[in-house]
Amino acid sequence: MINKEEAIKLRKQGVTLQEIADRYGVTRQAIYWIVRHIPPPEDGWPKHQRLPSAPSTFDRTKWGKSYHRNHLKIDGKYVYVQKRPRPETCEICSKKVRKLDYHYWDSDHLAWGIWVCGYCHGHCKFIENGGQKRYLELKIQVSS
Repeated sequence: MINKEEAIKLRKQGVTLQEIADRYGVTRQAIYWIVRHIPPPEDGWPKHQRLPSAPSTFDRTKWGKSYHRNHLKIDGKYVYVQKRPRPETCEICSKKVRKLDYHYWDSDHLAWGIWVCGYCHGHCKFIENGGQKRYLELKIQVSS
């Protein structure tokens, strides 16, 4: 059981949330909800207790919609790609959806791709990963 008064007293003395949580065997978030109303000291919390601050500027040209329309994430890095023009509908099922994925199949030729809805994109990946062959094998195995 957490002694709330003692937890608040420890926090006012500068003990970290994690140290208090370890003392009571609970999560850091549980302690936070007990001591969240305590104002920070005049000189601020010690550096190791502060949350990282967000960047002061947001670069829309890099992270906006236009950036993602012209880049693909490959091996954790964004690579510029001259994609085919985006149609209004999925190129497989012809559904008109708000979000179309760009599906490519050759890492050397990223411009060779199609615009598909999420449902069709899942089917494309399934077929490319050998799912269709495995499905047909299981269908024959179960049927016999």
